[in-house]
Amino acid sequence: MVRKGEEVGGRRHRLAKIISMPDKLEVLTVERIRAVVGESLPAEGTAEATAQSAQWVEGFLEKHGIAVHRREPYQGGEKWLLEQCPFCGNTDRSAVVTVSAKGALGFRCLHDSCRDRHWQEFRAHFESRDSDVGDQAPPERKRVYRIKELFQLPPVSWQVDRHLPHGSLCCIYGRYGTGKSFYAVDLALSAASGRPFLGQFKLSAMPVAYIAAEGHVGIAKRMHAWLDYFEVETPENLVVLPERHNLLDTGSLVELKDIMSKSLGQAPKLIICDTLARMFCGGDENSTQDMNRFVENVTQFGSMCGGASIVVLHHVGKDKTRGARGSVALAGACDTMIEISAKKEHNKIKSILVRCEKQKDGPEFPTYGLEVRQVELPFDEHGSLVLVPADTWEFKLQSMTEMQRRTLQALFRGFGPEEYTWTEGLSAANVGKSTFHKQVEKLKQLGFVNESHDGALVNQEEVLPVLSALLGSTV
Repeated sequence: MVRKGEEVGGRRHRLAKIISMPDKLEVLTVERIRAVVGESLPAEGTAEATAQSAQWVEGFLEKHGIAVHRREPYQGGEKWLLEQCPFCGNTDRSAVVTVSAKGALGFRCLHDSCRDRHWQEFRAHFESRDSDVGDQAPPERKRVYRIKELFQLPPVSWQVDRHLPHGSLCCIYGRYGTGKSFYAVDLALSAASGRPFLGQFKLSAMPVAYIAAEGHVGIAKRMHAWLDYFEVETPENLVVLPERHNLLDTGSLVELKDIMSKSLGQAPKLIICDTLARMFCGGDENSTQDMNRFVENVTQFGSMCGGASIVVLHHVGKDKTRGARGSVALAGACDTMIEISAKKEHNKIKSILVRCEKQKDGPEFPTYGLEVRQVELPFDEHGSLVLVPADTWEFKLQSMTEMQRRTLQALFRGFGPEEYTWTEGLSAANVGKSTFHKQVEKLKQLGFVNESHDGALVNQEEVLPVLSALLGSTV
């Protein structure tokens, strides 16, 4: 016997007790149940049973905010084509809920990654939000793969080309005032409208929630400027939550998901949290325990939203070379880490540099530059900014420090496109070992210098004409 609160196969049970038991056990038929209950239950396989099942499914889909493309007859029963699969996140309407001619319920998705998903798992996925989030975790898939089966699994599926895999956790970090929110606003509005991210990276339109925990005024200006500059109609599938939410509190996740889903008419597929500090209420960013709790909560939150990607904006610490501020548990858990740095003049952003520090399940995208464009707004004399792609090599050269430029010039003058050793490069640069190490690492990040498998260094040959034009013909 077990009591309520005890764990038995992932289910909670109340205290149970057998009062009496007959000497002989008999099978209780449906007919005998009808006789005892005194109700006219629909017989299995009848139109009435199918209609009751269909009515129940319709209520279930509506209750949980599951978007349906259309409902239509199916082999004597009914089927519902869903707008999006809650497991793989695909929006090609490959996910279907069915009621058979006998009234049986089913779920299937045509994608290989979902081929083992079934109705019970689909139902549990949505009903888990009605339970105490802290006590009941989403159902886990219990599957063991042989090596040949692993080879047959689908490759990474991009929600935002080369930047965000489906259902991922991403951290965009940088110093304050470097343009992180401008970058995030482009991501949010591109995802909601279906316009390629930054005008270059493919995606499909999706419901988006932007938690503007640092205030709505700045975000409103930036979104207004973006829509005006790129001449995009205001998307209806983006909501902004202009206040902080404590993502360390598991109890608030269900409420937050319900707010988003009710406003959008469905669960969001991209959630942007701006910033981590404003949602880390009462926690210590340097504490591994607190950071792990934050990671677990936002990961679970994405699962509750049917496999949504979570993007967190964050700051660097006092030593910016150490990456995102606080415990390294965040960087370890993230699928994607993107660093934003800015070049300023008179304390105003002129351009930003975007570097992929980590892409767990795919290649890290090459570092690229973005220039800012001033946009006038009718309601604000200062206007706002939008980001546009820059000519990569020229932008990087113009954004470099004087020491980085001198080191790069010395390496190109000394070796051109030929390989050279670290020691040979140190001698050509004529600087100290620690300085040379720091400069070479930065040049490697920017793509000007590459490292071969045997450790030799080689300059990027296609940069030579640009480098000569900008830094002098003596290069």
